[in-house]
This record gives sequence, C-alpha cells and structure tokens, in this order.
Amino acid sequence: MNKSAAALRMPVELRNHPRMSYRKVPSWPPSWVWISGSEDKQPKGEVGILKQVRMVNGHPIVHRCFLWMEYEDGTYLGCLLLDNLSFCKQLSRLLEKNVGRSVKEIGGLDLSYLSWSRVSVRSGESLEQVVWILDGGKPLQTNK
Repeated sequence: MNKSAAALRMPVELRNHPRMSYRKVPSWPPSWVWISGSEDKQPKGEVGILKQVRMVNGHPIVHRCFLWMEYEDGTYLGCLLLDNLSFCKQLSRLLEKNVGRSVKEIGGLDLSYLSWSRVSVRSGESLEQVVWILDGGKPLQTNK
C-alpha cells in the first residue's frame, strides 16, 4: 500500500532535526558564553530568550549561526555549527522570525518540512527508503 509523503511525515522538532549537527555531533542547544550583565549565571540547555541571530558563511565546510540570548539579567552568545549550508540559511531565517521567544519554545518548533526539502529520489527507491534516508537511517515510524 502506497502512502503519500504527507501521511508519512512525522513531526521533527528543531532540537531533534537530523541536520542540527556538525560532523554528527548535535549542535542544539548551543553552549552559552557570558558576554554582558552583572554576573555569569552559567546557563545550560534551552534557557533564556532569543535576542539576535547572525549567520556567518565563509568557510567551505562548517557553517555557523550565532545566537544571542538573555537569561537572568545577562546576555549570552551561542554558536550552532552545521554541515549543510542550505539548512543553515533556512534555520537562520526561521530563528530570526522567532527572536523574542524562549529558547525552549524554539527547540520545539516543527521542522519536518525541512527534512523533505531538496531530496532527490534515485530510480527504484520506494517512499519508505527515502524516509529512512531522511531520518538518518533510523527505522521508519508511522502512525497506524
């Protein structure tokens, strides 16, 4: 039985997106470095409010997206390292649209549509094989 791509599409949160990594090391959430404020509260994980986003391109292999966030009267800088330039650009635009939201909320955004972008199907591959490839080789999960 053939299922459409929409029927097979499972939600993929930003925090779990297969392209949210550099050399297979997850980039989310970034490590936060204190840059201003009364004292360094050493935040960890999905904390604070996103204040600014800037993508830096110029290296042929690693692509960077810098994030500024506020947490308990301090400002912190984080960096997302990514392998895929197209994903980095799309992610940067998405993050810019979400400035002012909590980092935790942003981590929960559904990016399943980015999993399906610009995928070429080789002749003879079934939809299930394509989903398997997109999901980083994890077993296909479908709702029954």
